Amino acid sequence: MKYIKQFLSFIKRKKAKSVQNLVVQTLDPAFFILDSNLQFSYVNHEAERLLNKKLNRLIGKSILSVFPSLTYLVERCRTSYRRKIVQNFHYLLPIINNWVHVFIYPSKHNICIFIQTVPNEHLYISDMKVYRHIFEHFPEAISILNIDGFVGSVNHAWENLLGISEKRIHGHPLSTIISKSDENAVTQELKNVTKGQTVQISVNVLYRFEKHLHVDITMMPIMINQQVARIFITIKKEPQSLTHTKRENKNEVKQSLFDKMNQIIGWDWDYKLDQLTWLPLKRDLFGIESEDQINTHRKFTMLVHPEDRDQFLESINRAKTKYDEPSKISYRIIRPNDQEIRYIQSLVQPNHEENHHQLTGVIKDITDNIKEQNKLNRTEQLYQLITEHSLEIIAYTTPDGRYEYISPAVRRLGYEPDELIGRYFSSYIHPDDLYKIDSPDYTNVLTCRFRHKDGHYVWLERSLQYIENNQHQVEKVLSISRDISERIEAEDIMKRSEKLTMAGELAAGIAHEIRNPLTSLKGFLQMMQYGYSVKQQYYNVMESELNRIEMILNELLLLAKPTVNKFQKQNIMMLIEHVTTLLGSVANMSNVELIINPPKEMVYINCDESQMKQVLINLIKNAIEVMPNGGKVTINVQSTTKFVTISITDEGSGIPEEKIKNIGQPFFTTKEQGTGLGLAVSFNIIENHNGKVSIESKINQGSTFTLSFPTME
Repeated sequence: MKYIKQFLSFIKRKKAKSVQNLVVQTLDPAFFILDSNLQFSYVNHEAERLLNKKLNRLIGKSILSVFPSLTYLVERCRTSYRRKIVQNFHYLLPIINNWVHVFIYPSKHNICIFIQTVPNEHLYISDMKVYRHIFEHFPEAISILNIDGFVGSVNHAWENLLGISEKRIHGHPLSTIISKSDENAVTQELKNVTKGQTVQISVNVLYRFEKHLHVDITMMPIMINQQVARIFITIKKEPQSLTHTKRENKNEVKQSLFDKMNQIIGWDWDYKLDQLTWLPLKRDLFGIESEDQINTHRKFTMLVHPEDRDQFLESINRAKTKYDEPSKISYRIIRPNDQEIRYIQSLVQPNHEENHHQLTGVIKDITDNIKEQNKLNRTEQLYQLITEHSLEIIAYTTPDGRYEYISPAVRRLGYEPDELIGRYFSSYIHPDDLYKIDSPDYTNVLTCRFRHKDGHYVWLERSLQYIENNQHQVEKVLSISRDISERIEAEDIMKRSEKLTMAGELAAGIAHEIRNPLTSLKGFLQMMQYGYSVKQQYYNVMESELNRIEMILNELLLLAKPTVNKFQKQNIMMLIEHVTTLLGSVANMSNVELIINPPKEMVYINCDESQMKQVLINLIKNAIEVMPNGGKVTINVQSTTKFVTISITDEGSGIPEEKIKNIGQPFFTTKEQGTGLGLAVSFNIIENHNGKVSIESKINQGSTFTLSFPTME
């Protein structure tokens, strides 16, 4: 209160006119004054810039004649002037098509308008905690009703105004707090709101359900899909006469206005007498105990940071000779009480209305702005440092995969960043990996081959983060890609090694399997050698045995030899039959019966034939080995419209529950002579085929490994 009175009395004094002009000219908000006829009588520099009109094109002109689109703003000004009320609201300013914060303050003969631009994203924050905070701390009593008029949530102002807590009113009809005489009127207005109208009504409500209180109620429909879903209601006391309390409230509004002036402080300096006058004096800003510590320019200069002192003095001396516009000076001060450094911005101009040896100026503390800017700069520098020097490729793309930004690390692939901007990610990946982008499981991580500028392909692992707008729609995609060629090569070596190991383990069983048909062939040849007549049926048996030997050897060679990954449409039952043929001898030697339950119709998946057979051999062979005394291995194949599942069930001793989570990890095994790489390789192959593995096991009853793969039509 004291500060406001001092400031108002200061700017009304004649000798302070230049300071007053400096104050309003240097305000961050645009500021202009309309007279009672709504004509421009004053405009500061920021208002000229915002309105895009020079001072001489505005002074004396009606605001509507210059800006016909500002009808809403003009109506708010008329209301403020007529009712002598201050207004403070957000407004989409048509001139700049941007949201602004408007503050209207009427006086006896004029209307003062402050306009501050507001970034759109500051008005729409998709954070429910923020909305809840606004709801709870809104100065007027507000609530949300359902369309039947029952009260939902209420804020603290509601509880303070009506003396009724949310707990007591929640779920009750609004009529509970309305006096009997006004119940019908409120009920009728509620019906109008449910039809989409916004209504205002003055009624009596009950304070603590007893005492009558006269209030203004505003009810507004909340529309969703062109239907009234909820009702927003505000309740405030009816305006009273200009009592002491109301004057206090006005002064609070004034204080808020001056707070928005960024703590501007005016000063006069008579440099002939070296007398420095401050208004208002901010001892906490300067860190001083009394005005005597800075009542001369010489004393104040001692507060200026030593590194800025010479430049500060030079700027002050230059300002003495400038008459057309204020001089801007930026410097630092060191507060004597705590040695904290504060950043100051000052405007200085000669004051020739009083004498020829006086400077007038204003200063404001911009320390918080500088610190925030420095913080943003450091964050930006850190972000730039990370993106510019990271070995991983950081990129922004549109939802359909078009590059908008890509970090310099892409040079590892032979490209300059500008070469990929505007192009699509899918244009550079291997044709055999395109199906992974269309897969429903492709959401966050993709492993694919990316074309190097030299023409060869490099394996990349691409992690994604989706960035949504306020409507929860994907606006951009942040991707981090890393070269995993060496890892893929190591995995391929491990797969080939495991295949060779598996082929060696199968060799003994296959030798036994081949020996039987060879014995038959040898017998028939001996009969022919001794001149026995050979019937046609013997030739058929010999041909059948030779075909069986050829098929077994082909399967063994396919398993052992290195192959190039090639994904094709494969009949899953054909793969299983080939594998069981190869493992038939191993099963017979272990007294194990292989049982296959096929699906009702043919089922296809997209896979690499050699790798898929490797997985099936590994799992079925493991199932055989866990039953040294014989048993059954059951292979069930089922299909849906989206997935194919293959279940391999044994009758072994089972796997302890605490060990199941480790199955598939390299070098973890339950076998005495095992390496633990077989299932690790198999699980890796399944993952690369967009498949999933689940394990169920019961001690002394057996285990079931279930594989799931996307179906192909």
